[in-house]
Amino acid sequence: MTETLHEPQTESPPVGPWIGERVPRFEDERLLRGRGQFVDDFDDSRVLHVAVGRCPYPHASILDIDMSEALAVAGVEQILAGREVAARTQPLSVLRPLPDVPRLPFRALAVDRALYEGHPVVSVAATSRAIAEDALELVDIEYEPLPHVVDAEAALEPTAPQIWDELDSNLVVHNPRIEGDVDGALSRADARVADRFAIGRVSALPMEGRAIQAGYSPGISTLDVMVSTQIPHMFRLQLAEALEFREADIRLRAPDVGGGFGLKLGMYPEDVVVCLHAIDLGCTVRWIEDRMEHFRASTHAREAVHRAELGMNRDGTIQGMRDRYIIDMGAYNSPFGPPMLSSLMFPGPYRVRDCEVDRRVVATNKTPVGAYRGYGQPESNFVREILVDRAARSLELDPVEVRRRNVLRPHEMPWTNAGGAVYDSGDYLRPLEKAIEAIDYERVRAEQRQRDGDSRRLGIGVASFVEMTGYPGSRFLGKHGAAYGAHESVTLRANRSGGIDLYTGVATFGQATETTFAQITASVVGISPDAVAVHAGDTLGTPYNVGSFASRTTIAGAGAILAAGNDLRAKVLRIASGFLDAPVDALDLLDGSVVVLGAPQRRMALADIAAEAISGHHLSANEDPGLESTRYFDPPASAFGNGTAAAIVEVDVATGIFEVLRFVIAHDCGQQVNPALVEGQLHGGLAQGFGAAFFEGLQYDQDTGQMLNGTMVDYLVPTAADLPSFEIHHADVPSPVTPLRNPWGRRGRNDSARCRRCQRALRCARTVASRDQSTTAHSGVVVACDRRSRATPTLGFRQGGSDVKFEEVFEVSAAREKVWEFFDLEAERVGMCIPGAEEIHSLGDDKYRLKVAQKVGSMGATFDLRARIRDRQPTEMMSLSATGRSIKGARGDVRATAVVSLEDKGDGTTIRLDADVALGGMIGSLGHKVIAQKAEEITRDFAVALGESMTSWTAAS
Repeated sequence: MTETLHEPQTESPPVGPWIGERVPRFEDERLLRGRGQFVDDFDDSRVLHVAVGRCPYPHASILDIDMSEALAVAGVEQILAGREVAARTQPLSVLRPLPDVPRLPFRALAVDRALYEGHPVVSVAATSRAIAEDALELVDIEYEPLPHVVDAEAALEPTAPQIWDELDSNLVVHNPRIEGDVDGALSRADARVADRFAIGRVSALPMEGRAIQAGYSPGISTLDVMVSTQIPHMFRLQLAEALEFREADIRLRAPDVGGGFGLKLGMYPEDVVVCLHAIDLGCTVRWIEDRMEHFRASTHAREAVHRAELGMNRDGTIQGMRDRYIIDMGAYNSPFGPPMLSSLMFPGPYRVRDCEVDRRVVATNKTPVGAYRGYGQPESNFVREILVDRAARSLELDPVEVRRRNVLRPHEMPWTNAGGAVYDSGDYLRPLEKAIEAIDYERVRAEQRQRDGDSRRLGIGVASFVEMTGYPGSRFLGKHGAAYGAHESVTLRANRSGGIDLYTGVATFGQATETTFAQITASVVGISPDAVAVHAGDTLGTPYNVGSFASRTTIAGAGAILAAGNDLRAKVLRIASGFLDAPVDALDLLDGSVVVLGAPQRRMALADIAAEAISGHHLSANEDPGLESTRYFDPPASAFGNGTAAAIVEVDVATGIFEVLRFVIAHDCGQQVNPALVEGQLHGGLAQGFGAAFFEGLQYDQDTGQMLNGTMVDYLVPTAADLPSFEIHHADVPSPVTPLRNPWGRRGRNDSARCRRCQRALRCARTVASRDQSTTAHSGVVVACDRRSRATPTLGFRQGGSDVKFEEVFEVSAAREKVWEFFDLEAERVGMCIPGAEEIHSLGDDKYRLKVAQKVGSMGATFDLRARIRDRQPTEMMSLSATGRSIKGARGDVRATAVVSLEDKGDGTTIRLDADVALGGMIGSLGHKVIAQKAEEITRDFAVALGESMTSWTAAS
């Protein structure tokens, strides 16, 4: 369900005829028919292919590289290694340097040391990707593994391995900021809540991974590069710097780009290497990233550890806030590096004057981090909103009412928050009320109370936010050391077909820039959007611009289109004035024709005016030929979107299994150019939010330093089937930041649903059933599990190879002797507690045969198992073993051993299960995370079923 609530302010300028219309996406005609042109779609039978050899260790010295055997392979054209590349190129430039930090040189190939698993070490160019990869296997690289650290907190310990000699420690930069008397405010608060929040590391996972194709023309010494990037012009600058080329000698094109999300901001090592191969070989060379490479070589995002606290008065007023957090930067500062927006936006939409935010950026032996939707803002929103709820509950206040009391009001704008951000405008209460109204808050509260004591309870989660979009001007960025500006530019050129050609350096990567730019142009000039042809992503023939990121493209682009469109429109009317013999102020450009006001039969088509302007045959003496304009727009300030997300969740208090019944987001992104596109962006952000909350998370082994789930099998992302329906409500309050130059008051789409926003709302709406939580009147979700008659599992997993090792501990109310009697006499009954068990037969001598049906990931199978009980020690322990294979469905085999031990626990018994399960065949290939999650599900369900079966048997006997 989507509801649009248009509430323009009385002083907002008028919008054009196409602004706010649901114009279908122009891009879809080619993309949905499979006719898009991505880097890998440009067929060239003469192209060479590159494969990159990467370090398998998190930290290692490179002692020697022997290429001789690989160079002898037929089809191999060239192999590059670090020393040669370092001698010919400059390190990758950093577009957003960290302040007061010495430059940490990021070479295209590692020279003496590799600093993370996946660090590029050698590259092979060959006639096919398969030959290049085979040749890599023959490159003999001698490594000496070095001590590593893959935990940011551990990296700060004095005994941690030192990653960079240029630094005194692994602390790269420390940015404290304090506003007001934070200690005093917190000490005076009636309630003070604090916690440690570990934010997981994620991958952006665009549909198209990174890709580059470079062709070199030796005769004229120029590079023609096609690359999947969000910033064509800045990428060209970086490439020129690294290769020591003139920028004018590089043409860079970004054709269709299959998603970016911030990951494709800036140049990567592979881009330099591919260009070197092209230059040396004098031909076209291509590298297409595969998914294994993507997980280890493309920037990661989000990972941070926050230690935050919040103080609140008894009336619900927030007194003070503090957030001291650590960002895991990885081994290098990538082109856009770690985020700072967590610090800037931690106060959120609330009236907080006493606030401390302390950021520490730490180097570890992991893949570098970079920009990703929100770039630090979702993380601080997640932390803050949980603390707001906890403080409200501790004071027995309604969390929604607390937000009402603290949220900023329109008359307080502009507001400078404690992080230093200046909120331009907005009615932050309006989306909150809209979201609460949409979920029928009071009715759901009443239903919560009615369900008190039921096994399935309702939870409500609410999260409010304000989000920075765009940048506050190029001068501001210059003061902070950025290598880019905040401006955007376009060229509008009328053609003899009666349309407009729009040229922009912005790459289109799914956000429908072609459609929105066409709508804005059509509204300014006075034509149909169908008459606008958008030419994007090619540095040849487009004015220099910054690129598409930070929800700034439409904000800045609209200003440039407005200025260029007004120029072009004015010239059209001047030229038409002479042909129609009417003054300019008596003319208007409507639907592709200039008409005389009051005499619509007197008109001249834009096509004819363009033809006259291009030929120049009949122009007045003071009018130059041509009909085009190039204009730049530099926003003087950032715009800030805002909104509220609300979720209703039903929770089974016995198992913790939950279902999202409703998910609502009400937001304000200013005047919408195309509501359908805004909703599409919100849907995408919500999908990534649910992924971060329930599915995604890159895991590293602390001992080996290697990634555990770097495949699409192990790293889980949600599909459409995993997501609930989203309800979107709009409250369009135009931004007054640039009311004359940007009349539509665009705030930026701001991806306001993204990532941690919905995670926080959902987290507040559910409770993990294994935790004993007391009932609170305003707790959002109520859980009261009768532990005396149920098993309550606590699980801990250790993963290695295809095995899953785990321990499970749960308690039952029966005495230890009674529990042993149940296991001893009712073994078949115990076996039927296994989830999916279809039948069990005793074979005598403590031997059993079981048939168990299970679905693991996307694969289903029925297993025929032989089980045996061994090593009985009455009332204390027994061991079991089982082997078998699948007899139906996916092929697979299973081997398992387990030890069950019993201990007295007051009036009951603690049961401990230590197990080791190994899966083989197709099912065993699913990967660590899938198998571990399935094992956790099975053992939890087994514990619950066993507790219930034992309770009923004990009562009957």
